[in-house]
Amino acid sequence: MLFIVCLAKVGTAQQELSLHFVRDVQQINFTNPALFPEEKINFSLLLPIPGGVFNFANTGFTYNDVFVPRDQDDSLTLDIDNAISKMRDNNFIYMHFDLDLLTVGFKIKPLYFTLGATQKFAFNFKYTNDFFDLLWNGNGAFVGDTMQLGLAVNAATYMQYYLGVGYEFDAFTVGAKFKYLNGIADFSTQSSDIGLATSSNFYELTFTSDYIINTSGLVNPSLDVGKIFYNEQNPGYAIDLGATYNLNNKYLFAASVIDWGVINWKDNVENYRSDGTISFDGISVSSFVQSDTINLDAIFDTLAAEFGFDTTNVSYKTKLTPQIYISGRMKLDSLSTVGLLLYGFGFDGLHPAVTVAIDRKIWKVFTPGLTWSYKNRSALNFGFSAVLNGGPFQMYFIGDNLIGMFYPRRSKNIAMRFGINWAFGKVKTQDIP
Repeated sequence: MLFIVCLAKVGTAQQELSLHFVRDVQQINFTNPALFPEEKINFSLLLPIPGGVFNFANTGFTYNDVFVPRDQDDSLTLDIDNAISKMRDNNFIYMHFDLDLLTVGFKIKPLYFTLGATQKFAFNFKYTNDFFDLLWNGNGAFVGDTMQLGLAVNAATYMQYYLGVGYEFDAFTVGAKFKYLNGIADFSTQSSDIGLATSSNFYELTFTSDYIINTSGLVNPSLDVGKIFYNEQNPGYAIDLGATYNLNNKYLFAASVIDWGVINWKDNVENYRSDGTISFDGISVSSFVQSDTINLDAIFDTLAAEFGFDTTNVSYKTKLTPQIYISGRMKLDSLSTVGLLLYGFGFDGLHPAVTVAIDRKIWKVFTPGLTWSYKNRSALNFGFSAVLNGGPFQMYFIGDNLIGMFYPRRSKNIAMRFGINWAFGKVKTQDIP
């Protein structure tokens, strides 16, 4: 709990929602390979300022749900029960960080080509309400029920190299981006089922476990720096697909699927599996009973000795977290647009979000935008974007949640992207890019 609280305090699926409506930057292509800017040539490098994105979300609770003010003064008190009350059966933490090493786009009508390299870190974590309720309150309230305690993790860092192409014809644009992935390290649960059944007799407990952890590159990690950029034993592949339709140069409809792919892990692989059932009957469990609950420390020590983990070295695959963007945008006048986005990503089920956006060009050199989003079970997501163009020099900042940036203790989400692009040779395009 304290680990998750710390994340909720300092942090922030790569849920980039506002980016989808920032029409001046080449990074819009990350959300749909059929969307691209007006300039003929666009590129960004690691220097002078590295571009990238940082994204954090905790769907279960906020920092202020754990530390609440006392009634008699302004000091804070720890209220774990309040945090547990905010959780649903399954809760999620997402933390992603991308560092754009190279991003290039160039237009040769009717085609638009993209290529680049990005180092990516992705952390997806599922925790249950039952798990923290058991840790904090014991199992006294769950007599006759089965508690679900399994924690699911998908954490990986990898390099991504991509080549994309978009094609314009009539009012349509279609695009595809092909990605080669180089796995660096991974820690993931292939199976995460752990159950605790407490019989109505109270003195009968049954633990069941089907838990598989796969790792690559973590045990005695290699010091070969070259493997960060290419390791033939951890190859992966992914694809982005997208399309747009421009109706009467006033409405733009778009749809895309992003990050549909897998990584194969073969280098320095360790697998850990715990699979079995253990029961405590009325005699053996009585030594663990204290008042109306159970001494969990003693139970866990016994479980660790009984279950254990079998270790193997078998290669495995992990899937990327696919994302879906479906949007519509309408031109209000020659400088302003409004838009609506329906978004979803898949980690242990589909997680939806919705975004409303508006932007306006000012003096053709500055484009601010505002967004509102409902995502990760929170409606307090008011975003802001700004793009400043000075000749070929372009600086941008995109944030999905201003409240999360300035008041992280109140927010479940923080997401921001920033960087510098170089853009040359603006060409005439349809009214809505």
